[in-house]
Amino acid sequence: MSAPKRRIGRNSAAAVRRAVRVTIPKIMVAKPVHFSIPSDFASGGLVQKRIIDAVERSGYDDDSVFGIKLAVDEALINAIKHGNKLNPSKRVHVQASITPRRLEIVIEDEGRGFDRNCVPDPTCAENLEKPCGRGILLMEAYMDRVEWSRGGRRVKMVKKPELRPTT
Repeated sequence: MSAPKRRIGRNSAAAVRRAVRVTIPKIMVAKPVHFSIPSDFASGGLVQKRIIDAVERSGYDDDSVFGIKLAVDEALINAIKHGNKLNPSKRVHVQASITPRRLEIVIEDEGRGFDRNCVPDPTCAENLEKPCGRGILLMEAYMDRVEWSRGGRRVKMVKKPELRPTT
């Protein structure tokens, strides 16, 4: 016998979709866009989808799309969970600029920040079996440039893709 699944009421889910539809614009390639979302994973997922849709429309290769999706997901989760501590009164601010030759994403939370140099190295022997702590490593591995500012509350990620071959 399996445990019952938790369901969100239809009215609640519909209200979230309506609110996000109003506040999250569709990204037009080469035009920077700004998002300001509540500290919840559903809103983060919708922003990530908009960014990835624009990346795909811009002709990025599959490996670049995969890396961008992973890096954006990790950065949003870090901002929502670790930065804003899931506080519904705090927001996550996202700026995305996407062209066929370059992607730049800035994600900033309203939390206390952190010192990047104090984050444990997940490749050290004592950290290998820990179930978390690899997000920053993945972001830095898949993006061409990752810069931390504003006391660790802001991350800027840049990717220059391999373009898909034209037929």
